[in-house]
Amino acid sequence: MNVAVSILVDAREMFDQYLRATDESFVRTKPLSTGGYEYPEATVQADCAAFAMVFTCLWRAIRSSEVFRAYYALKPLAFSALANMVTPDAYAGPPYAGFWVQKGVNLVPTSPKTEIEMRKLCRTLRNGFCHFNFRYINVAPRNYFQQLALSLPGEVIDPDFADNYRIFICDWDATEGGFMEAKSDTRIIETQFASLRYSLFRFLASFFTEPGRLPYKDILTLVRQVFVVRRFRTRELIS
Repeated sequence: MNVAVSILVDAREMFDQYLRATDESFVRTKPLSTGGYEYPEATVQADCAAFAMVFTCLWRAIRSSEVFRAYYALKPLAFSALANMVTPDAYAGPPYAGFWVQKGVNLVPTSPKTEIEMRKLCRTLRNGFCHFNFRYINVAPRNYFQQLALSLPGEVIDPDFADNYRIFICDWDATEGGFMEAKSDTRIIETQFASLRYSLFRFLASFFTEPGRLPYKDILTLVRQVFVVRRFRTRELIS
């Protein structure tokens, strides 16, 4: 078994074990007396942290352009979940969302509809997670970027108020300059806490589903799930 396949095997095992451990103990939706429901922040953040760790492991296996291209073609539903995360109001998703890519000294909203743009989005997620270039804080964008010790890009300011659960995940090439400098390749993902959690879940669940294996039950209705624990079959993976 080559290294990439081994990493994917272990990443899926982490994902399965986490869902198995939390399927009964986690309250992921809470009914409101006024009708509707809310997502408890504690379990949203715990899920995001766990799914981010699995995502960074998976990225290590698929990060080369050749392997990424193969999986992008093989797993379209998985990558569509990440695209929805940065698309405003996609399938009842976040009203505030976007993927901002640097052009010169400006940020340009980009829709990750191609393999190249999606790979940039995945790289931004991985690096932002690993370098802690994000925060789980429910504050206005101006205060959010102050917490990151970064200047606030004018393109992402609106609306500049708190209590909207927006999250910004940033990445740039420090070898080419600082954040938002002309050659730094700055990229910013904007979404909301709950959308980040659900999009990562949908991406991982779709990516790790293979023929003959029980599909993952939706995380927002996860009560008890019996997982069929089987190792990846090498011939079903792109090596």
